[in-house]
Amino acid sequence: MGKIVLILGPHGVGKTTLFRYAKKKGDLMTFDGFQLPLNGFDISNDDDFLKYQHLYSEIIKNNNEAIKQSEKSGLVIRALEESSYYYWLRNSEQIMRAFQEEYKSEYSIKVDHVVYLDASDDTLKERCTNDKERYMPETIEWYETKYELYREYWKKYPGVIFLNTENKTTEAIYQEIIKLIGN
Repeated sequence: MGKIVLILGPHGVGKTTLFRYAKKKGDLMTFDGFQLPLNGFDISNDDDFLKYQHLYSEIIKNNNEAIKQSEKSGLVIRALEESSYYYWLRNSEQIMRAFQEEYKSEYSIKVDHVVYLDASDDTLKERCTNDKERYMPETIEWYETKYELYREYWKKYPGVIFLNTENKTTEAIYQEIIKLIGN
């Protein structure tokens, strides 16, 4: 039975690079993200937000189930635990109750480890502005308005392992995760 490692972190920290590296190595399964189209959803509306998140959760469940049924462990960038942040941001009792019900459901598949990749603010901003693949104007705005909130949320989340990526090779980060899994 495979173990699931949720990889979190801000834009520019190296999540995509890590997933590409893991995929190339072949030791771990990787599910490195997906984006559901918002067509037909007004996620500012609580009911639509919950419908959208339910669809999101179905994909997450299928990916996590594939890892759990495998001999290999896996890295994921989307998980029920990761969704908790978006539920929390809504600041709504109804929304949080819905998340708790889903999280406690016998059908939800929890991750085994949550790893938050991090680096200094200067390093992250430099990576996002100087790397054409990473540069997105909304990323700069996100750093200015939401980044601290995001980081603080995960500092309070139980069991999160913070891993500084600064001055580390992708191989070194990968090996720390392999060690964590116990492979």
